[in-house]
Amino acid sequence: MTSPSPVIVVGSGPSGVSVALALLEGGVDVHMIDAGDEPSSVPALDRPTLAELRTGAPGAAEHLLGSDLSGLRDMREYSPKLRTAAEPGTVSEYTRRNRIEAENFRLVGGLSRGGLSNIWGAVASVFDAEDLADSPISYDDLLPSYRVIAERIGISGSQDDDMTAFHGVDLPLQPPLELSPTAQLLWDNYQHRKPDPGFRLGHSRNAVLSEDHRGRGACSLDMMCMWGCRRRAIYSAADDVAELLKKPGFTLQSNVVIDKIVRKDGQYLVIGTDTAGAQLRISASRVILAAGTLASSRLVLDHLDRLDAQIPLLTCPSMAMALWMPGRLGDPLAERGYGMAQLSFSMDLANPENASVLGQLYTAEALAVPDLVAHSPFTRPGSIKLMRGLMSGLLLGFVYFPGKFSQNRLWLTRQPDGKTTLRVKGGYAETFPAAVRSVRKKLARQFRRAGAWWLPGSTKVYEPGAEVHYGGSLPMGSATTTSGEVIGAEGLYVVDGSILNTMPAKHHTVTMMANADRIGRILAKRLRK
Repeated sequence: MTSPSPVIVVGSGPSGVSVALALLEGGVDVHMIDAGDEPSSVPALDRPTLAELRTGAPGAAEHLLGSDLSGLRDMREYSPKLRTAAEPGTVSEYTRRNRIEAENFRLVGGLSRGGLSNIWGAVASVFDAEDLADSPISYDDLLPSYRVIAERIGISGSQDDDMTAFHGVDLPLQPPLELSPTAQLLWDNYQHRKPDPGFRLGHSRNAVLSEDHRGRGACSLDMMCMWGCRRRAIYSAADDVAELLKKPGFTLQSNVVIDKIVRKDGQYLVIGTDTAGAQLRISASRVILAAGTLASSRLVLDHLDRLDAQIPLLTCPSMAMALWMPGRLGDPLAERGYGMAQLSFSMDLANPENASVLGQLYTAEALAVPDLVAHSPFTRPGSIKLMRGLMSGLLLGFVYFPGKFSQNRLWLTRQPDGKTTLRVKGGYAETFPAAVRSVRKKLARQFRRAGAWWLPGSTKVYEPGAEVHYGGSLPMGSATTTSGEVIGAEGLYVVDGSILNTMPAKHHTVTMMANADRIGRILAKRLRK
């Protein structure tokens, strides 16, 4: 049965909630369709700290591996957060229900309410004027929305260190989160030893509260961030969905994955399937896709009947490494602290575009031992013994490269049953291996100046897609307008990462949210006329 609706928003992730809030504020009713049902469960407030679990507190297996031991599944090729907090359906169910297949590409997607914001690393940089130089929208276009997003979600970070300008200025910030002893030692050493030009180190910029904010509690420093935050200090779009449900003019349809969007009688017919296999059909004059880069790309290409045409997909190639600080040898493990990225660094690349890499440093004390062992060149028993001796001075780092080093393609194919499948093929530019070698050598020298040694054998380059920084498949100015409207499909909009024109090394979630807020405000003004 077909029923009318105001504006349909597909997806409850960061972009979906941002455009929905902007539309409602502008007086436009919203019907959101979400693949999930309830959000990921919030841990109990009395959950033990990581230090307590490591020293014998009951329930370690349940808290760290899940009641169904799903944490034992093989997620070695993904980041630590995906190997701990991610639900089992994050990979298999997402790809099956959205009909996406991949070759040499690590697919990640979320079907729970709030999308991937339930398991993200919460790094909250913004794209600056230089990042947006080739984009049809400017930093000034996004700045009002950046401020709206920062105020809503709560962002902690420094206003006056060497990474402040890189992460973004002109934003309301809470104080930075407390550094672990190891991160603090590196930070102190860096400040006392003048770095080479082109290298910067500072506090990470996080969508994590250091102070209570809008009903969410400040970080309790229990080091359990990788397994979910009991105080909801880490931003999740699921919290915004809860607020949306309180607003007049907002309705939510859960447990539905959209299969197809058809133009019929001047309206868009949105066709989806719920978890029981029943079909949903709902119509609206305007539909906004915020289903995630890959799912939105499939729906748009299917609607346009654009089969077999290969289009670029931007990602940020990434590598992991481990640093050890001999100055911490023999020191006890910290018993409290923030469990995700504590320090950020950037380093300029030797290229005409003046691009740079971005890195995040995590304290080893807040990571599962298997994550540390995975980056050791030794046998598992030997690695465990080694990590026990090194852990108090160990930092695990992740380095992200600009999207220009990615060389991924996606295209749509039609199956014998008439349905379409999105195929993704991952790859790196020919210049990427040389860039990795150069970056590794230069970074090792910079960290050595600050008293940290790059552990031999710890460098690991991830497969394309494993970092989950996807974008650029439906860029503004060519596939979509600057207001997110699909060219050739009036009334069909996209607001997620697929419409970003560029992917610098920075994390792009906050920029996606700001762009969705900007588009929502533009559309609300149009509809009020």
